Amino acid sequence: MIVGSARHLNSIREIRAKNIMVGDNIVPLSESVKYLGVSITETLDWNEHVTHCVRKVNMTLYRLKVCKRFLPTSVRSTLVTSLINPLIDYACLAYSGLTKEQNLKIQRAYNSCVRMVLDVRKMEHITPYYAKLKWLKVDKRREYFLGMFMYRLLQSNRPKYLFDKFTYRQHLGVRTTRVSNQLLALPYCRTETYKKSFTYAAADYWNRLPVLLRDLPSCSLFRSVLYDYLLKES
Repeated sequence: MIVGSARHLNSIREIRAKNIMVGDNIVPLSESVKYLGVSITETLDWNEHVTHCVRKVNMTLYRLKVCKRFLPTSVRSTLVTSLINPLIDYACLAYSGLTKEQNLKIQRAYNSCVRMVLDVRKMEHITPYYAKLKWLKVDKRREYFLGMFMYRLLQSNRPKYLFDKFTYRQHLGVRTTRVSNQLLALPYCRTETYKKSFTYAAADYWNRLPVLLRDLPSCSLFRSVLYDYLLKES
């Protein structure tokens, strides 16, 4: 698979049409591959992965709806948390730069889960019921996992290959007394695609968290406070 923008891929159409040989074997060209459960396309647009994710959520939800009248609300909530949340959360940091349309597809599938748990009618506004369950919406769930990952990364310096991609602003010799010790330098980028990359998006998100939140002394405390902070933002 050759990864690039649609414009770039069109410009090398003739090259892509040629067979790639490894020894005496032809390696077929693919427009998408599934790697460790994540669907990756040649343009990294995540449409295929979102479609698969929503399909799996809906299939699981359908099975739960069959027997929901026999289950109390607490059991329905536990089943969604155990069976559906992992489908939405899996590898979510790899595709954090979703478009609004892609995020909306996953959000609608998750809204159906909330309606099933609390018997909410389709025309009712769903946001108050997220607050009742103390659940985060899908974009805030990705922010939660991103915040947790960055906290552990910056505290432990592991994995090193990722930690080495981030630099604190104070280490760049910035001549100002107002630079926080906890702020990360944002890599220079010229395209919106690069701004969606993990290196840029993670550093930018970490910098936007409140100082008191970034300075919390333990991972368990950070997890709790971050969740409450995102719940209030929902």
